[in-house]
Amino acid sequence: MEIEIIRSKRKTLSIQIGEGGKIIARAPMRLKDEKIYKFVQQKSQWIQKTLDKMAAKKQFEDTFDFAHNLYLLGKSEPVANFNLGIDGNAKSGDGHLVYDKIYRDFAKKLLPKRTAEIAERCGMDYKAVKITSSKRYWGLYNKNGNISLNYKLVVLPEQVIEYVIIHELCHSKQLNHSKRFWQLVGTFEPEYKQLKKVLDDYSFLL
Repeated sequence: MEIEIIRSKRKTLSIQIGEGGKIIARAPMRLKDEKIYKFVQQKSQWIQKTLDKMAAKKQFEDTFDFAHNLYLLGKSEPVANFNLGIDGNAKSGDGHLVYDKIYRDFAKKLLPKRTAEIAERCGMDYKAVKITSSKRYWGLYNKNGNISLNYKLVVLPEQVIEYVIIHELCHSKQLNHSKRFWQLVGTFEPEYKQLKKVLDDYSFLL
């Protein structure tokens, strides 16, 4: 097990998993190596669980071939089946999305419309929907009542897209992630916990 020790003027010892599965231990300046290695050993189950999760996410990512397929609403279709009128050797956009403009245009048509439909069904209010290309979040609700949705959502299954929209709309009632907020989310999407996990699988797109 490869362990990188980074010492600094901190008071506590912590570990994290870096790229390639490297174990990174962040430790106080004078903490002895033997105590660091013992701590890492104590966290071995957590480390293995995290490594397994990372491997599964990488395996999921490798199932996508954005150069030869379009992925919309959780379904894939060979690019050859479309008359795209663009170069078949188009360069990849951010997050591996070749034919990036297609995803953006689809998002601009779909996401505001879907948000309006869900808001009416759930009795929620908002002011406007903005389509973004954030590398940090799928959706965002601000205190002014505006919702931002990542255009890459259109790659995901419809139920996951709907969960993200419900999540942001619920912030119109609870501008936090309190227990009451999640209860509200669960009222409109009882399977939100599972959908959160699916959403995390697609984090490689951000």
